[in-house]
Amino acid sequence: MSLSADNIKLWDVRKPNPVKSYDFAPGFDASALDIDYSATYVAVAGAAVRVLLAKTLEPVTAFEQHKKAVTDVKWTRDSSELASVSLDRNLVIYSA
Repeated sequence: MSLSADNIKLWDVRKPNPVKSYDFAPGFDASALDIDYSATYVAVAGAAVRVLLAKTLEPVTAFEQHKKAVTDVKWTRDSSELASVSLDRNLVIYSA
């Protein structure tokens, strides 16, 4: 997977072009991603937190609790919780 400010791409190392791509809304400004340990979900930090299916990049949910840009996201080992930190100086834990 690769991430830029405006999209995320899923690659197959045997092919020269991305297999899937997902474009974020203008102003999302993606900054970090984390794939859960089962490789089912990918969380993306930006103007909010977006959770996508890892194999298809289809949106699952969005979390918009932070008041400023989200700088990082991290799944727990069992993928039951997702943590996010933001420029608003808050840590938010989302439970399944």
